[in-house]
Amino acid sequence: MSKFGNAAIEASKTEFRQLLEKEVFVPKKWEELSSSERHDAIRSFMFFKEKLDGDGQVIKVKARFVANGKQQDDELYEDVSSPTASVTTLFTVLSLAAREKKFTAIGDITGAYLNASMPDENTVIVIIDNNMANIVCELDPKFERFRMKNGCLPVKLKKALYGCKQSAMLWYIT
Repeated sequence: MSKFGNAAIEASKTEFRQLLEKEVFVPKKWEELSSSERHDAIRSFMFFKEKLDGDGQVIKVKARFVANGKQQDDELYEDVSSPTASVTTLFTVLSLAAREKKFTAIGDITGAYLNASMPDENTVIVIIDNNMANIVCELDPKFERFRMKNGCLPVKLKKALYGCKQSAMLWYIT
């Protein structure tokens, strides 16, 4: 699977559990998709990253399932950028907080994009490869009957997925 071995498999399972719990996608039968949906279907990837402690020792391997948004038609999406704070603004606010001895904190929203719904009129079909489909089907056997002859699994996105062109804007709106 990857240079991370069993850690990658466990990280993949953790990632897919989150996707299944948040109902990010629903399985689709390839034969029942329209020719347009089949043509526009995009691939997916699983990325792995080692998380290190302060001494540089590996704590765990983290997996992130992403869509290959480069395959999406640019003409379908007008403005998909989302505003972000500039580094200058961030440092200005932090320096003011430090000068006034204010408490500051940061936060992380786990699986942030996965909280944003994909609009119904914007059908995105993602193909999960055979190896990843094995994991999905192990976690939820009802997906097995939707697999293609090559073992891949087509799914329709219900939520924004990392890698899709419109995901950042959908998360910002949410």
